Amino acid sequence: FDDNTHSQWKPFTAGCDIPSLNKLLIPLGASFSESKVVSGVSPVAGFSSIGFSSGNTIHSFPKIGKVYNGYFCEVTSPGKTGTCDYHPILGLSDVGIGKLFLFGDYYYYFEVV
Repeated sequence: FDDNTHSQWKPFTAGCDIPSLNKLLIPLGASFSESKVVSGVSPVAGFSSIGFSSGNTIHSFPKIGKVYNGYFCEVTSPGKTGTCDYHPILGLSDVGIGKLFLFGDYYYYFEVV
C-alpha cells in the first residue's frame, strides 16, 4: 500500500545488476557468472525439485563452503534453451563471523515442487 497515492501497488521486480552484486561478493570469495543463464526444474540440496525460471549460475564460491548443483538448461535467447548439464546455483558457507547464502540471481521467486 502506498501512503502517498492511497492505492495498492504491485512492484515490478526482475533480475539485478550482476556486476555490482559481484563487487560486493568478491571480497567474500563468491561471485555469479555474468554470462551463463540457466532455467529448468531439478532436485537440488535435498529438495525433490526446485523450479528455476531464469537465473545466473554461481561462478566462484569459498572453498570451505558447500555448493549445490542442479540439472538445468542454458538459456540462449528469450524462450530458447541450449545445452543441459549440471550447474551450481546454491551455495552455503561460513564467512568470518557470519554466514553466506547464495542462490542464483533470480527474476522470479523459486518454488518447491
